[in-house]
Amino acid sequence: MKWTIAALVCSFAAWGDHSATRLGDVLGANVSAVALDPAGNIIAAGSTTSFQFPVTNGTSNPSTNFIVSDDHGATWRTLSNLPAGTAFTFAAAPSSPQVVYASGLSGAFRSADGGASWTAVSPVPFQAARLTVDPARADVLYGSNSTGIYRSSDAGLTWSNIAAFVAPYQMTPLYLVIDPFHTDTLYTHVVFQDYRSFDGGKTWSTYTLPGVGNDGTSAGAVAFDPLRPGVIYATGGQGIFRSGDGGQNWSRLNTPFTYGGPVTVSAAAPGVIWVRDQLGVLYRSSDQGQSFTALLAAPRNEFQLVVDPSNASILMTEGHRSTDGGATWQPLTLARTGTIAFDGTASGRAIAMANPGGDGFVAKLDPSGEKILFATYLGGFNGASISAIATDSAGSFYVTGATFSSDFPVTAGAALSTPPAAGNNSFAAKFDSSGNLVYATYLPADTPAFALAIGVDRQGSASVAGIGFTGVNPTRCFFTRLSPDGGSVLVQTAFEHIACSAVAFDAAGNGVAVGSSPDGAFLATSDAIQPAPKSAHNAVVVKFDSAGQVQYATWIGGSAIENANAVAVDSDGNIYVAGITKSKDFPATDGAYQTRFTADCPYATGLNPTGFIGGIPVIDNQNGFLTKLDAGGALVFSTYLGGNCNDTIYAVAVDAGGDAWIAGVTDSSTFPLVWPLEEYNISPYRGFATRVAGSGTWLWRSTFLSGMPSKALARDAAGNAYLGVSNGVLIKVGGQP
Repeated sequence: MKWTIAALVCSFAAWGDHSATRLGDVLGANVSAVALDPAGNIIAAGSTTSFQFPVTNGTSNPSTNFIVSDDHGATWRTLSNLPAGTAFTFAAAPSSPQVVYASGLSGAFRSADGGASWTAVSPVPFQAARLTVDPARADVLYGSNSTGIYRSSDAGLTWSNIAAFVAPYQMTPLYLVIDPFHTDTLYTHVVFQDYRSFDGGKTWSTYTLPGVGNDGTSAGAVAFDPLRPGVIYATGGQGIFRSGDGGQNWSRLNTPFTYGGPVTVSAAAPGVIWVRDQLGVLYRSSDQGQSFTALLAAPRNEFQLVVDPSNASILMTEGHRSTDGGATWQPLTLARTGTIAFDGTASGRAIAMANPGGDGFVAKLDPSGEKILFATYLGGFNGASISAIATDSAGSFYVTGATFSSDFPVTAGAALSTPPAAGNNSFAAKFDSSGNLVYATYLPADTPAFALAIGVDRQGSASVAGIGFTGVNPTRCFFTRLSPDGGSVLVQTAFEHIACSAVAFDAAGNGVAVGSSPDGAFLATSDAIQPAPKSAHNAVVVKFDSAGQVQYATWIGGSAIENANAVAVDSDGNIYVAGITKSKDFPATDGAYQTRFTADCPYATGLNPTGFIGGIPVIDNQNGFLTKLDAGGALVFSTYLGGNCNDTIYAVAVDAGGDAWIAGVTDSSTFPLVWPLEEYNISPYRGFATRVAGSGTWLWRSTFLSGMPSKALARDAAGNAYLGVSNGVLIKVGGQP
């Protein structure tokens, strides 16, 4: 049996002619949407960082690991990938910038042409978290991880551990910096202690900045002035320090802030340093740190700062660029945040190791999941993600999602051929039953938006809905309806005061959105089952027709907190809403499967971060809920679903008979199980899948799962469920024993 995109790899259990089967790994992929066509073929989609995804149409991932700019970072284009695997650190040789090293799980690699091509130089003697190249010798480089600091003097062919004292701490050094004038002088920091070596790492000694003890406050990186031998800057818990004698003596700079870091120094700007304070504000000093000016327009908390070596007015962080020395800033056209390095020998040239964009993929599998019928990338230079799939009676499939890419492959005659706004934009695409792209288009939006759902009506018009943002806050739910050819927008509207988390459509193009109200101003209709909220955070439901007109709207919840995370609509128009509740008075109906709140956890369900190592244990009691409304919005049933601790429902799918599959995660040791495939909750949180009878009074099946489910959930005519789980795995679960 061959391994394919979803090869059948094992059978968990079987009872009679019902079985639960795990469908294999999708290479490097996150399955975020799944659907079945009329022939029972499986359509899976999501995002992948893989460059070896098993496409059938010759497409390639357009978001390479390494990218390049020839115009001082104004625009970027693809450059290269490693011959194997993905790089997670790289460094250029200061004395020969065309020599670049990279490291990943597949080993160490070297480029002699500025990152355009790569040669493997060694297997993985260690998994380097950082690389540093000797300023004067391009063949001498250092790598570090939680086991030590490693040195190679032969361009990465062989390595030796020169700082095994790192290993007992099991933490990667914060930095490794080399004195550009004395290249055997190294500085590093490991767990509250600063170290330096004057003999290339053969021996090490500790040092302490003035007024700084071994209390975790001495943690800032060291920076050398590239024009003045012996001038070093260091950051610590008590401020910014400067040494003029190679680190023998230090003096604290008179900064307008308590502490900050790291310091950036550039040969293109003599006497100028840049540093961020403890709040992330960027400061500039033009007199070696005697006085500082706040660059208030600079983006906060973007701690990478790169100065163009040929033009000190050009600065870049991981997300923004300035051409006037930091007075004003614009977003980088590079949406895939990564490490940036300028080429000192070619004016304006910069390379970046950008996170592979997680471009979208679509794959069609036969009903067994063993044969790939079609597979393709779908995205652009800055990546894409697919959030939902719909199929029609002819076997065509429709996908929607979001992309930062301005080169998304829109088709001729598309409704919108260019991105409507900077940043994140939604899209829709249609494929015929053979996998040929029929159309692809951006969707209109006056604010950044993220598509959550897609449906297709009997006329072939696709409807898309998702969450819209004002600034960084979700404030509305948008709805777009396209013409059957994808060439025009028939409806474009938004529903205010609802941060939607899920949307579902019926065959007539009507939709139902669920979520919460970010400002509490959501308006229920006169026939709502709950006309007003009972707490500051209840769930909301809004039903709208194919023209975008609201037909019904209601609150759902009790006196505590509810979130509606998922929604489905059956062939009769009944609405199934699923999510989480912390309310002991959630409106469960008489005779429902679970009529009372059961969460009363005897153990911690998580940690509250404190800013230090560890955290404060917390107990978070919540159950899932499933509520069914008829097509007019009347309550049919409502039930809790959960155990003794923390249960979360992510997804719901319903069959023609009204039975509902729900999937999520639980920390409950008493989560209800019926003919389980896996009976024991052996980790703090386990995935689960449960089939609830259409009456809401009993369960067909309920089981723990290996892997954490995504929102990808579909069911077939036989009552089986198909779920996307962690690590790109698709699972098929039989509906009943």
